[in-house]
Amino acid sequence: MKSYQIYQDKIAGYRDVAETVHTVEKIAASSAHTLKTLVRQLSQHADAVETMIASIASSRSIKKHPLLNPSTGSRHAVILCTGDKGLVGGLWNRTVTALFESTNQDDTIITVGTKGARLLAEEKRAIAHEFPGLPDLPKSEDIEPIAAHALNAFLENKYASVKIIYPHFVSIAEQKPMLVPFLPFSNKPKSGEQSDLGLPIYEPSRDMITRALLEKYIRVFFHKTMLEAKLSELSGRIIAMEHAGAKTETIIQKTIWSYLKERRSLSTQKQLESFAAGRAL
Repeated sequence: MKSYQIYQDKIAGYRDVAETVHTVEKIAASSAHTLKTLVRQLSQHADAVETMIASIASSRSIKKHPLLNPSTGSRHAVILCTGDKGLVGGLWNRTVTALFESTNQDDTIITVGTKGARLLAEEKRAIAHEFPGLPDLPKSEDIEPIAAHALNAFLENKYASVKIIYPHFVSIAEQKPMLVPFLPFSNKPKSGEQSDLGLPIYEPSRDMITRALLEKYIRVFFHKTMLEAKLSELSGRIIAMEHAGAKTETIIQKTIWSYLKERRSLSTQKQLESFAAGRAL
């Protein structure tokens, strides 16, 4: 029989693993709760910007914005959103698989997160530009370089279009890879109608204000998409850690049962030997 101390050491090790898993799960759950609030606030902010655009912009001024119209570029770009960490079940593999299924071989790939870049490298898929993964609670300065790269390249006619593929957040238990068009921006805000209250004065100009608000509206959409991708990553990690914690507890119980079974077997054997020795006398 294995010594009692060996069993105790194994059980202690499994319990350390269970504690670590539980800690990772709690950190992910806390960050996910904060991100859900941020996504909701961004949606409200986008609605407020859209209301401002509707109050001052004409249909003509919106339609002629360069970010809303096709570019003369020849290549199509796709931004692949993953992360730098694992422990998310098969989320990254599903997202990259969706990329392969929905893009062409000659599309330009831009990656966010090292996990997606590594999976593409394994498949010998070229990457035009790589960005590091976002932190658990991304700030504007973390996301803006990615948005600026896509917007500037589109305005410079390097890309005919830009799409984003990311794990869309459905619920804590469900995340679905989704491909969404980004540029030319198709989710146009509503244009306003002429007010009956007189002619307002715009400074510096109505078109310049409309242009600035439209660019802000587009950036808010991009930031919200990036936050949803991070929210899906954290949700996948919560579920993965729940499963890992349950499996660890099962292993602990099986180890305890093995020890008790072996101890009972040894005790029974000793009793039988003692009884046999007594009969022999």
